[in-house]
Amino acid sequence: MANKNILRFWSVFLMVLQIPITALAGDAAWFIEDSGQIKKANESVNINPWNVAEITGGGANGTIELVTVEGAVAVELDEPLYKLSDGYSDKIIEKNGLWGVERNISVIVFDGSENWERFSQPGYQNKNTMIFSCTAPDEYRIQNGISTHFDVLLDNEQKNSIYDAVSFGRQRGTILMRFMNVRGIDSADSLKAYLKGQLDSGRPVKLLYPSVKSDFIPFSDEIQKQLNNSEVLGFRDNGSLRLAQNKQEILSDGVFVNNTSGNEDMDKFLEGITNVYIQNDENDLTYYIEGLYPDSEKLKVKIMDSKNNCYEGTLQYNETNFLQSKLTELELKDKDGVSIKIKINLSKTKVPDKIVNGFEPENTAIKEECIRKKNLVLPDYIPVPKNKTMPFYPENSLVFGGNKNDIETDGNILKNNCISLEDFNENELTLLAYGVKSTVKIVPVESNLNSDIKVLFLGDSLINENYYTAYVKQLFSDDNTNITLIGTRGNEDNRHEGRGGWSAYDYCNVSSKYGYTNPFLNNGSFDFKYYMESNKYDNVDMVVLNLGINDLNLIGHNGHSEILKSFTRIIESIHEFNSDIKILINLPTLPYESEATEIYKNDRLDFIEAVYNEFGAMEGQGIVLVPLYLSVDPKMSFKLIEPVIDEYNQDYSLIVTDTTHPSILGYKQMAQTTYNYIKFADSL
Repeated sequence: MANKNILRFWSVFLMVLQIPITALAGDAAWFIEDSGQIKKANESVNINPWNVAEITGGGANGTIELVTVEGAVAVELDEPLYKLSDGYSDKIIEKNGLWGVERNISVIVFDGSENWERFSQPGYQNKNTMIFSCTAPDEYRIQNGISTHFDVLLDNEQKNSIYDAVSFGRQRGTILMRFMNVRGIDSADSLKAYLKGQLDSGRPVKLLYPSVKSDFIPFSDEIQKQLNNSEVLGFRDNGSLRLAQNKQEILSDGVFVNNTSGNEDMDKFLEGITNVYIQNDENDLTYYIEGLYPDSEKLKVKIMDSKNNCYEGTLQYNETNFLQSKLTELELKDKDGVSIKIKINLSKTKVPDKIVNGFEPENTAIKEECIRKKNLVLPDYIPVPKNKTMPFYPENSLVFGGNKNDIETDGNILKNNCISLEDFNENELTLLAYGVKSTVKIVPVESNLNSDIKVLFLGDSLINENYYTAYVKQLFSDDNTNITLIGTRGNEDNRHEGRGGWSAYDYCNVSSKYGYTNPFLNNGSFDFKYYMESNKYDNVDMVVLNLGINDLNLIGHNGHSEILKSFTRIIESIHEFNSDIKILINLPTLPYESEATEIYKNDRLDFIEAVYNEFGAMEGQGIVLVPLYLSVDPKMSFKLIEPVIDEYNQDYSLIVTDTTHPSILGYKQMAQTTYNYIKFADSL
């Protein structure tokens, strides 16, 4: 049943347009929030003094009409309603019986009267630019924002910039503005003249950033009477009539026991928390968010458990992007170094302007599911063809940290991280970790493939880089098997359907992304028959799916159930075309092993467990799971370079340049495993 307020809103709307009214029903509450836009003169180039951006907000013409049951009420705005993120936006709201504007964004207009001077700290200097400083406003915390004439950087980014940029300085109370030498601004006087000239020309240099405190400005008494004597349903801005639902902060039901803490300020922060990882083998402990402790430099978050152990972590304002819609990791530790890791979409949060604390489990309890015990994620069996090996790194199965020193194997059997029938002879591989014994059956494969086989590789950048599929083809060529790779991408001998950055959701829902078109989408859904017929392919023997990594990073669509739903749609569509097609699902490779990537390793292992549970017993239906995550050396199979050694750096450790995409060695290990599993799938 639809919403009553929606009915009333559209009734007013349609009366304005003199269109017949259709009945709707239900309940909701409303506030007014406009989105605004940033429009660059040249969208393909970053914001700079020669590529100025126009920042628009709601009510840019000075007025917004609030739509009520009785009609429209025009309210004047001294400034547009700007929006930087879900957490930081200007709004028209009802508060304690009064309607007015809630300002959450501060605006600086540079006019040349500021106390600009050359900035002389050597760490910020380079030959390409000139940098200046002036005094910043008294109150600011979060140091992200948007500007009309510059990219807005954090201080560490500004320090390394070689382009135009503006930032808050590491020295509290300063703003830094950097110009490339080609701008001809080489002194404080020329900078002041430039800023005044921009102001006089009607294109002032602006910087918008999050306010420390919300500023509520009530409307006039006359406006209050009009709004309080009716019901506000929506708003009209620049000819567009819209309905704005009052989005109450709802805490993640995957993390928190309750959907609210009972405190608005706490909810506005916790709303962005998407995952909590608590590693503890102790039973019957309850964890909860005790409080948020902001000051001028950082936000401290405190978690307590039912034994009164305290875990603390901080987000530094000058090091953290609070506006970017990307998951940020916060680690909290107790006095013994035991850690809790939290993933937050900070663009959905708002930092309170004062300490908010004293919460108990009944307010902010974290679900038991977030308490993870150490365990191994392993398949029941591993097929190995005769005279071949299977790359195998048991440390990749360890959930919550750990390395090869934390897991025991029979060293006489597992040689050089490879499994061979010669060593196992149909035996089991036994692994011991965390006091738990796990076994993996080694299955011999005697399949001799037909002389001709067609395979389609479908997935992400690991396919798109072309190496993986090329090495699979080479292995079969060495085996005197003519393997034909089909697809609309790649090269003549190495075809595929790999697209960098794509997820299963994308293949099922979007027509194009990142410059790639979707050849499988037909009438808004994944359609394998459509793809085959469109490209004049009569049939294919096997489809290899390499998806999941981008799905886990796809904000709004990264829940396991939704990802598996997309997987299922792809599988069903393939089998609707031909039920005899074998489908190999690659279980995602893990990132380069480091402390910084540990949480992403755990994320992927959690997902891999979900895939095992969903599709792990479906070989009879032609679905085979390929444990690529066990096949890639977590250290040496990534892109590594030697460090620059000089008098300032004596660290000889290799540096990883890409924690996601493997090196040539890694792709060869992936190919060997896939070769083995294609033979296994053919034997079913």
